[in-house]
Amino acid sequence: EDIWRSLTLHVFPSLRTTPISQINAPVVIELLRPLETKGSLETVKRLTQRLNEIMTYGVNSGIIFANPLSGIRAVFKKPKKQNMAALRPEELPELMIAIANAS
Repeated sequence: EDIWRSLTLHVFPSLRTTPISQINAPVVIELLRPLETKGSLETVKRLTQRLNEIMTYGVNSGIIFANPLSGIRAVFKKPKKQNMAALRPEELPELMIAIANAS
């Protein structure tokens, strides 16, 4: 559902009637640039992966001869990894008291 939803939201409105043989890197880059500008870098990363898989399937099925989107992810900014915030050791007693007093 997640994959289909992302394609429905971000890809199908622009490429719905475009034959797979007509989809190329410049077209997809233009399609995804607004998402990158908006800061949705994780979405851009996932969409490039999904579109790449679709094109690879097209190659393996004989629909197209080469994947024009291979390596397209390198054009976009990479999402920054963010670790979960952690408690400092001196904050642990306060947390334990709050848990003990919770009803």
